[in-house]
Amino acid sequence: DTTMIDPRAAAEWLGVHPETVRRWLRGGYLPGRLVGGRWRIDTGAVAALLEAGGNPPTTKAGGDRTGE
Repeated sequence: DTTMIDPRAAAEWLGVHPETVRRWLRGGYLPGRLVGGRWRIDTGAVAALLEAGGNPPTTKAGGDRTGE
């Protein structure tokens, strides 16, 4: 059984801003799907990202703030 979450929930889990999650989705760094015009992400994909020990690369300079 698959559990889908929105970018806000994924961002909380990953410790990043929701727009960062949306950027990763648009860039293909985090798998997700648009359902009714809204992003949905499988919790397994978020867990796999956390298990990989890092964040996907950012697409813009000065991306995520770290060390806060």
